[in-house]
This record gives sequence, C-alpha cells and structure tokens, in this order.
Amino acid sequence: MLETSLELYRDLSVALRGLITRLKADAGMTAGDAKEAGKEVESALASHRKALQTVLDLEASFGKRKQAWADGASELDLGAARTEIAERLAVWLAER
Repeated sequence: MLETSLELYRDLSVALRGLITRLKADAGMTAGDAKEAGKEVESALASHRKALQTVLDLEASFGKRKQAWADGASELDLGAARTEIAERLAVWLAER
C-alpha cells in the first residue's frame, strides 16, 4: 500500500508541476480561464496534500510497528489489527 501511495504522490506531483508551468505560460488568459485554472490547481493541490498525508501516515505506522518490535513487543495487538483492517476496508470501499 505504501508503494501505491508513493506512486500516486509522484504522479500528482508531476501533474501539479505541469499545471504550474501552464499557468506561468498563460499569463494573458481571460478572467474566466484564470478562474477555471485556479479551480484546477486547487483541486490538484488538495489531491496532492491528501496523497502526501497518506504516505506520511503509512510511514509513521511502519515506524511505530518497527519500534514496537525493537522494544520487544512480540504479542499481537488484536484491537489494533481490527482497527487497521477496518481502516483498510474503508479505504478500499471508498476507492470502488
């Protein structure tokens, strides 16, 4: 899941850079075009921010697990597993 999130983040970064480049090139656009371009950039930024937050959350989750194992916590936390499964199912259902 981390690799998929990182790939999405990279794709959104490229798309955002393309939008910024296009906006810089279209300095003489009409007010309507500028408004539409602004909405497009706002949407791209929101998607970019969401993807970044997903990547950071996953990395933090992996870091916590790694630290827990390093600290000798070898027992399974079934409550945490249940919560993680519910979160993953929610993401999966939202993507469908």
